[in-house]
Amino acid sequence: MKKLLMIISFALVSTAAYAENNDEAHDLWKLLDIDRDGMITKSEGVYSKKVFDNWDSIDINQDGKLDAEEFSNKFPQLS
Repeated sequence: MKKLLMIISFALVSTAAYAENNDEAHDLWKLLDIDRDGMITKSEGVYSKKVFDNWDSIDINQDGKLDAEEFSNKFPQLS
């Protein structure tokens, strides 16, 4: 029973941390997507040191802009 409670507690903490990361990523996305076109260009990305400093690893297809999938896949690693 103790083991089950510990597993459930860990799952709840992990879920809360994931949700917090998602909220932070969503807020940063909204802040950086200045023109609200659903993409973050490098010129928009300069407003976040984390994003700008890691641009090349986030922009997976190297097209000079981030789509939501590229951003959300890499954001947890930037925190």
